[in-house]
Amino acid sequence: MSEVRSEGVDRERLVPVVAGIAEVLPWVKQWHSGLDPNLGVDLYEYLNGQLLEKAQQVGVPVSELGQSGPPVPVRGRKTKGR
Repeated sequence: MSEVRSEGVDRERLVPVVAGIAEVLPWVKQWHSGLDPNLGVDLYEYLNGQLLEKAQQVGVPVSELGQSGPPVPVRGRKTKGR
């Protein structure tokens, strides 16, 4: 399987970004649905389309985006091999 990359960014780094879009989408729908007079687009419809497209690109269904958490930070120094 080929590694998913977008403009030099690995899949592992893209999934949280796509998950972030999914996380805010309900609020966008609540507060910004309908045609925006300044932009001429429905922001919810636009972002929903982007979400579906990007989720497909990273290979994670929208329903599973929130299930993967951020990478666990590694604390301390790396040990030297002896």
